[in-house]
Amino acid sequence: AVVSTQSTGIFSKHLTEQFPSFPFDESAKFLFLTLEIKLKSISFPTMTVPNSTHTELEIKDEAVRYLWAFWYLFVIITSLVGDTIILIASIKYKAIKLHCVIVAFIQHIAASDILVSVTLLTPTAISLLANKWVFGSLVCHIRPYFSYPGYQAGRLLICGMTTCKLLILKYPLRSVSWSAGRAHVVCAVMWFLS
Repeated sequence: AVVSTQSTGIFSKHLTEQFPSFPFDESAKFLFLTLEIKLKSISFPTMTVPNSTHTELEIKDEAVRYLWAFWYLFVIITSLVGDTIILIASIKYKAIKLHCVIVAFIQHIAASDILVSVTLLTPTAISLLANKWVFGSLVCHIRPYFSYPGYQAGRLLICGMTTCKLLILKYPLRSVSWSAGRAHVVCAVMWFLS
């Protein structure tokens, strides 16, 4: 397949403008044109627009929309109940009998889970039930600033807890001196990085 220089798409045009001295051959231009056609054919889900008649997932079938909404509600309820039990059991009753560093990581993971459930899953479930965005433009614009850092912090905290477990197994005598305060500082750094 031969592609003329007039039929190149946005990607190849952008690259030839950015790098005018680089010799793009016809196969590279064909690759960029194919990529552009593929990207145009994909429909990406969009964020919810206030006063829109479509949810952020753009599910048009009512049965599927209710199925997804109830699934989200199930996840929200189990997350809130389970994470609250974990936090109460580990902070108030000291019921989790693990290494103090692991318990600190578990507490922070539960907190990030609650944050994601409240800021990301709850508005999504309600907008699915209502079939439109009902929280207004302010919540629409500030929601990502609260939900996505909680999600990223949860991922970092899980990685940190796994690394900590490995270090406890590898250095059992050194890990005796590790404190919960130091673990909370490490978790705070992970929250800051997210």
